[in-house]
Amino acid sequence: MKEFAKDIVRQLFGFRKAREGKIVFSRLTVSRMNEYGISGKTLLDVFRFGKEEKPGMIIQKYYEYSVGIYYKYDHAEGKYVITTCWKGGEK
Repeated sequence: MKEFAKDIVRQLFGFRKAREGKIVFSRLTVSRMNEYGISGKTLLDVFRFGKEEKPGMIIQKYYEYSVGIYYKYDHAEGKYVITTCWKGGEK
């Protein structure tokens, strides 16, 4: 019953379960982070709470902009690798 109530609240108010797992950034991601002025904390927030638009792509919308990532799972290391990121929609 408790899980059922949590699902109702998530659906009504748009809350999502946080994605679990360790993440690492590729060299391209670090380069893009510097280019767009995105912090590692922001990318972690996008990974954990963003909306998965299609497999391997997550976007998180903020007040005046959005941040997106592509990721893949590295089975050998047991970690998620963020392969690239971007920031868009600034006013």
